[in-house]
Amino acid sequence: MAVDSVEQTSRTAVRASLYPLAILFLIQAVDQMNRFLPAALFPALKRQFALSDFRLGSLSSAFVFVAALGAIPFGILVDRCARTRIAALGDLAASCAMIAGGLAKSFAMLFGAQMFLGAAQASYSPSAFSLIADYYPVSERGRMLAIFQVGAIAGFLGLAPGAFIGEHFGWRAAFHWLAVAGFILSALAWRLPEPARGLQDLQHAQRGAVRTVRESAFARMPSLRAFALVLKIPSVLIPVLAGGLANFFLSGLGTWAITYLVRYHHMSLTRASITTSLLGIGAIAGALSGGVAGDRLVAQGVTAGRYYIAGAANVMASVLLFPTFATANLKVLVVLFGLGAVTLTMPGPQLSAILADVVHPDLRGRTSAATTLVGALSTAAAPVTFGLLSDRFGLRSAFLLLIPLMGLGGALLLILGPRFLSADLEQMHRQLSAIEPGAADSTLEACRSDAPFAHDLGAPAHRPTALGALFHALCLLGVLAALALGVAEARR
Repeated sequence: MAVDSVEQTSRTAVRASLYPLAILFLIQAVDQMNRFLPAALFPALKRQFALSDFRLGSLSSAFVFVAALGAIPFGILVDRCARTRIAALGDLAASCAMIAGGLAKSFAMLFGAQMFLGAAQASYSPSAFSLIADYYPVSERGRMLAIFQVGAIAGFLGLAPGAFIGEHFGWRAAFHWLAVAGFILSALAWRLPEPARGLQDLQHAQRGAVRTVRESAFARMPSLRAFALVLKIPSVLIPVLAGGLANFFLSGLGTWAITYLVRYHHMSLTRASITTSLLGIGAIAGALSGGVAGDRLVAQGVTAGRYYIAGAANVMASVLLFPTFATANLKVLVVLFGLGAVTLTMPGPQLSAILADVVHPDLRGRTSAATTLVGALSTAAAPVTFGLLSDRFGLRSAFLLLIPLMGLGGALLLILGPRFLSADLEQMHRQLSAIEPGAADSTLEACRSDAPFAHDLGAPAHRPTALGALFHALCLLGVLAALALGVAEARR
């Protein structure tokens, strides 16, 4: 239904409680653990299947490549269907993929399970990005996206327990027990409320006075035309290119950091995982402080403030990480890596907030899909590239050769980004003011004080349906199956 009038300032704009963000955060964390668990278990997988570093790296590359291709159809669906349902179904499928990985009897089966996992997780990035942009006010966007992206860091921290389980109970048990958390979160995601598209942006653009929100022409725009339109926006292309360079290194780092510590600093698998997890403290501080600083600079009138933070952080990361991997002193490595971790995670939330700011709400799913695909061309290549360089020159040399890409990305953000941002923001505001009057109304229960995602949200509530009952039954069966398989593997 349409709402005749909503009179609120941008400070008190209708917003969800933190409950939806908490669920999306946890799913992000578990997804990240699922993605990087094979990397934490590389030594065990290498022994199990007699693999070269190149084939080990191909596991991560296969995941990223399939996830990037899968993001395209899911991005289209996100702009047209209930985003909470897409996220829930994708997480259910990802949990099934983890069980399949734990049951793999050959490298080919494990490789196939990783591809299945990538396809399932492709649904989550477009849906979560679009949901967060519509749950919370524009003035809080950087902070909320920063908190969400900390979930990826939290997932990386969770690799230590996964490595411990793999070392003491078998790598298959680690796969199965991680699937349990995914099934539980799938059920919770199914019950999240679906926010109105674009309400937050309209409230911000019109200083809080919103009369009605209707579906725009962009919602039903042919997909090829929509993707072309999005990629013509300079403030989309620049973050994508710079983010691709940074993500190339980050993907390689996430895949090979534990193996690097085992080889060059003679750590056990568990100790190496704990060491990399401790570095997550700096990464969390970087993401959160960057999100707050970006929102504050923009509020103070520095339109390109998000670009300045992201670009400077990328340059500093390159400066700090080169000596990190050049030194043979473990204490020096930990200190420099901890400082570098702060700068590594600052750019992500800033670039995501820029994309949300300059793209129409009915194009955000496809924007996320397009940026995921373009970024994945570099991200998917990273693990296998690191592996090839490692086989030829050694893993340390691979890191030293590829770290400067971070600095190059930072230079792009600092030099090119601010030139186009103001014009792209103005274009976005014109599009918001040109909503088609004959299109179908969006549901705006968010504007009612008793809506399930208003300020006083305690927990989301949905009327039970046969489809919902079936979905929850599948989640319960998944939990029981994963627990049983994990326990059986641990007893061997």
